[in-house]
Amino acid sequence: MGLDISAVDYIKTDIQKATLFEKYNIPKEVQKIQNNDDLWDWLFSASTSSTAELKDSDDELERLALKWRNELQKKLKSKAGYDSVLKEKRTASQVSAGKALDEFHGDYEVDDFSIGYGGFYFMRVELAKCCGGKYYRRENGSYMGELRFQYPSEWEKTREGRATKDFFFHSDCDGEFSEAQIHAFAKFLRDNHVRPKVVKHCTSAWKPKVLEFIDFVDRSSKGTIYWKFV
Repeated sequence: MGLDISAVDYIKTDIQKATLFEKYNIPKEVQKIQNNDDLWDWLFSASTSSTAELKDSDDELERLALKWRNELQKKLKSKAGYDSVLKEKRTASQVSAGKALDEFHGDYEVDDFSIGYGGFYFMRVELAKCCGGKYYRRENGSYMGELRFQYPSEWEKTREGRATKDFFFHSDCDGEFSEAQIHAFAKFLRDNHVRPKVVKHCTSAWKPKVLEFIDFVDRSSKGTIYWKFV
């Protein structure tokens, strides 16, 4: 088991989605309020919305989307049988939305950084030293307490410093890191000459991986990229 930081180009992802939505005539109302992660379940697992639910909705886009879903579900009931669709969702590939989802291969990943969970911890420890921060554990009797991170107060004063802090506090197994955070983090690494510090001071066992990660950050900062931690 390990961590994979996926560099996703959100512009290319949106273009891919829009192309499929247009190809299969999926209404814009649905595109705007539903993303592909939950569209399938939203279409085929939810029950038909009642007239009262449609009237109670404050959002016109939501009402239009619910109405479209109701119409699609009626078609399924009359043609393929709605129960069979719930039991075997692949049969819904004959339906426009199902086809679009079948063709959607997920986020448009342009780069990635892979490392074991333990390795990610040690890599961040080494990188933190060269950035001016450090990880430590507060002792509690004989028990080594919760892992903590200490950083210069100056980091809070700049966008670059806050983004760097956010990276070192980030979960090692899930979540996202925004385009703005990546750009600010990359600038921090450049402005503080972190790469040459790693070359000079980093523990030899982890130096190649830390340098690989710095290069990954730099590449990510040159596109319309955000990170997904998986």
